[in-house]
Amino acid sequence: MKFDKETIAALVICTIFLFAWGPLANRLWPVPEPVDAPAVEEMPESPHEATATPAEEKAATPASALEEKAKVVPQEAQTHEIPKEEIAGINIVTLENESFIISIDPVKGQISRILLKTFYTSDKLTYSQTGKNIVLLEDVSHGALGVREAESSWILTNIETSSAEESFTLSRQFRTPEGQEFKIIQAWQVKENFTLACDISILNLAEVPLSFASVMVSAGGLPDINRLANDKVPYNENHEIAYFDIEKGKIVYRQAFNRPNFFSNFFGGAQTDESDGFEAVQHSPARWIATTNKYFTCLLVPPPAVEKGLVLRSVAHKDQSTDTPTTYFVAEADAIVSVDNLQQGQSENYSFSFYAGPKNLANLQALDHDAGKLLKLYILGAFFLEPLSSLMLNALLWLSNICGSYGLSIVLLTLIVKTLLWPVTHRANVSMRKMQRINPLVQEVRKKYKDNPQKVNTEMMKLYKEHNVNPLGGCLPVLLQMPIFFALYAALNGAVEPRHTAFLWINDLTMPDTVGAIFGIPINPLMLTMTATMVLQQKLTPSAADPAQQRMMMFMPLVMLVMLYSLPSGLTLYWTVSQIISIGQIVVNKRLEKLENPSGAPAVQPGNRKTPDENSKGKRK
Repeated sequence: MKFDKETIAALVICTIFLFAWGPLANRLWPVPEPVDAPAVEEMPESPHEATATPAEEKAATPASALEEKAKVVPQEAQTHEIPKEEIAGINIVTLENESFIISIDPVKGQISRILLKTFYTSDKLTYSQTGKNIVLLEDVSHGALGVREAESSWILTNIETSSAEESFTLSRQFRTPEGQEFKIIQAWQVKENFTLACDISILNLAEVPLSFASVMVSAGGLPDINRLANDKVPYNENHEIAYFDIEKGKIVYRQAFNRPNFFSNFFGGAQTDESDGFEAVQHSPARWIATTNKYFTCLLVPPPAVEKGLVLRSVAHKDQSTDTPTTYFVAEADAIVSVDNLQQGQSENYSFSFYAGPKNLANLQALDHDAGKLLKLYILGAFFLEPLSSLMLNALLWLSNICGSYGLSIVLLTLIVKTLLWPVTHRANVSMRKMQRINPLVQEVRKKYKDNPQKVNTEMMKLYKEHNVNPLGGCLPVLLQMPIFFALYAALNGAVEPRHTAFLWINDLTMPDTVGAIFGIPINPLMLTMTATMVLQQKLTPSAADPAQQRMMMFMPLVMLVMLYSLPSGLTLYWTVSQIISIGQIVVNKRLEKLENPSGAPAVQPGNRKTPDENSKGKRK
């Protein structure tokens, strides 16, 4: 490579850009400072001053129906309201399985806290797990699976509870301001894989018919992943509310908040943040509703009969823990159910499924076949890549189950992909070698007919046909590998499985493999290795381009180093291994070429329309 003035100037510009990119990116896309989540041992006391363990809440026999009574809190005769001292003595109830611990508030009739047993917050410096469990619903206004009426105030008059090993039944009696008595009976049953079933019954106890314009069942909510788990996700955060609209036949998304756009940040214009949040009502039937961030979701599947609509909400919270208070948003949602003209003794019954945990493809598809799309296994709007991304993700999970390492499964998947593409890559290398050999003839044609572009094209096509050369043959492997690369990027970017998964010196395959910093610039060995292999591959790859074009191509690895320096290490691992295999294939092809062409003649000389191999064949004849 010749280091002329243009080359040196380009190197200087790229180096300056490399140093300036980090501060520039932080200015354009600022990331809010995360707050550590509470550890497992810091289980907070209930708002009623006591917490009951599952053992303390178990009954002698499990509840067989929603009406079963196990505990009665006495009413106060004068006001028909439960005295505050009685409410203070009602314990938070916990249910658990191998996936999570659920805390249920009997007074509010809602899940107020969900602790995920196998997922932890991140250390924002090393990308490793901290040992502090991720806790959901702590910032959510109405928890999950709570029942309330939007336009009136219900007076709580009585509470009855019943517990079993993995279930809890709550019967609460209410009185409307107009004096009507009714019951809301909720039965929670813990299932597997972060799933919970909840049966809700509204029973009319009054002589007059009971109707409510809109009864809302809370679907939970989530803050962004940075706030929830300390994960550093500056650009690709999917913090939003999603629901499957039955009428439209597709998933509809609503962002929890709008990020400042590029131009307002760069030029100091008006910000586009919705600092006060929002609330929107959708009067269309939905098959399910979910609040999501990058890796986790709360998803509510209502009964098919529920077609009243949804409430989408973004609630702004002020974080006062720092010197400069910041605003963060929590995406929340509710399903609207109808209670219409219930006669005395009649009840309206609903059955809900609720999922609170990681965005695991298999778990979500088990709830609803379209819920797996919450992973957004595509990039840059390329929705057609979603099936390929799902295939890549399932292949990675299958390989990791076999070899026991997600990092090793990426290496194995790379070997499989390169093996499948080996014949195509080999033909492309052969085509590029032929193009390199006839390059002097190509230059001669261009020079001879430089004033007649049509004649140049005609003669070039004759030349390619004469020597059996496909000018696009070298592009085919790239065209085949790019969809695979983008699909794997989407799989690694959206899947929660590689999160906190270590491999060699890498702490987290979803983050860069940073091992240190020099002058504030992180050192990512895999990205540097990948750039070096790209340069080596370009040096070894046959090329028919002129020297100026070759010099420009040599800058591509440097440009990619700067622009893609913070790629997830899992993707960089795939790319690096793929480059090493490609280099090995080029070396093998060069040895085969020497066997085919022992004389080592590099090219067809101008004036000779035959290759050295063809000339030698003619002499032998």
